[in-house]
Amino acid sequence: MKFNRDRGKSRYGAETLHGAPHKPFLMLAIIQRIEEGMINSALIEPNVGLELGFWEHSYSLDIGRKRDMWLPFFHMQSEKFWSLVRSDGRSPDNDGQPKSTKRLRMTYVGAIIEAVLWSKLQSVEGRREVVQGILDENFHIDVHQAIIEQRRVIIESNNYAKTILDPSFVNLDIDDKPVRTAGFRKAIQTAYDHTCAFTGMRLLTPEYHTIIDAAHIKPWSISHNDSISNGMALSKHCHWAFDKGLLAVDGENRILISSVLERPNMQVEVLVKLENQLLRFPHEDYPKPDEELLAWHRENIFSE
Repeated sequence: MKFNRDRGKSRYGAETLHGAPHKPFLMLAIIQRIEEGMINSALIEPNVGLELGFWEHSYSLDIGRKRDMWLPFFHMQSEKFWSLVRSDGRSPDNDGQPKSTKRLRMTYVGAIIEAVLWSKLQSVEGRREVVQGILDENFHIDVHQAIIEQRRVIIESNNYAKTILDPSFVNLDIDDKPVRTAGFRKAIQTAYDHTCAFTGMRLLTPEYHTIIDAAHIKPWSISHNDSISNGMALSKHCHWAFDKGLLAVDGENRILISSVLERPNMQVEVLVKLENQLLRFPHEDYPKPDEELLAWHRENIFSE
């Protein structure tokens, strides 16, 4: 599957055949969302789910250039199979570039994929053929496997995250570390809406990069437990401090700090201020951190 792409050896490496990879990555994300049952019509909406898929696919290669979904979504109109649909019903023929994904969403309902391609994308065999065509025409053969593996991890980790978030979740011992790690992270970030359980910090960049990690209360290496109740959303410095036993949670869901943090040579006021503050819980649809697991962390990890 060929695309009209920006080309130049000074801008793009051999791994993308010296062409911009944005349209191929967007198309791979669309196919991923179709496979997951998240896209069910030929009208492709520029929603957050698609944007995250675009970003995750682009991580398979270090392309060293800015990745913004509005670029391929808007410029895909140069392809015969793609027709932009404005929110106000006007023709998009003379539109200027939206310059941001936010403005893209304000201007366009989405884009319609023409019937022949849409029909092909409805079958497993058809999707496989299109994916292979995207790889063959837009990427060097040496990076095909990396992109295929990234697609697998995206889809399987999304499925695992949905499983974890289901109220009937029964813990599974998954050997596939990339899938397990990504799935647990996505589930915890969703349950806590990307908000740190200790600080209340919520920070998402326009590209949906988040400051929030998914922390196990009882380490997976010991518990093999990926349930929401064995996790907390923590900002990166809190995650590190919690894992190192410098922070904990008492029986009344108040934050404890280690005496290590109060030594004269320390400059960690941001952590010291957390002492006795109440833990923030996930959305009410999801279970709170398990009290027994928090007690285990206090007894086995925390350094008073």
